[in-house]
Amino acid sequence: MKHFLLMIAVVALVVGCGKKEASPTSKGDDSTAKLKEENRKLKTENEKLRVETEAARLKAENAQLKVEKARLEVALTNGSDSGAGNEIRKVLGWCSAINMGVLMVWFLAFVFARDFVFRIHTRWFKIPEERFDEIHYTMMGYYKLAFALFNLVPYLALRIAS
Repeated sequence: MKHFLLMIAVVALVVGCGKKEASPTSKGDDSTAKLKEENRKLKTENEKLRVETEAARLKAENAQLKVEKARLEVALTNGSDSGAGNEIRKVLGWCSAINMGVLMVWFLAFVFARDFVFRIHTRWFKIPEERFDEIHYTMMGYYKLAFALFNLVPYLALRIAS
């Protein structure tokens, strides 16, 4: 099969070589020249469109940057702080509120449901009532201290600084 195709290719070349060259004014050269000229025009037009599209994209991006700059300038002149400091302050505020809620629930459970909580704990651990009270009192103190040091004080510091 390969040999057959090779023979056809050789015959086509030989037959093509036997034709006399067409004159420059022949119909084939005119259409080729027209196609080349049209191709050149289309390439030029395509390049112009690409440049215009890129320019439009850059103008839009520039406009967005100007809007963002104006927004930041207004925020700075109004005294409002934007950015990570504000977000951290919000997070610390919510952490403080949640930790205060956990501490309040723990305290209320200890005050109003102390016997129930004590019965549950003595099923698992053998501890006397005095030790149970001491453990909860101590742990509430540690929790309050950690809550104040890691949530409340940084929140207040950011609040004062802004």
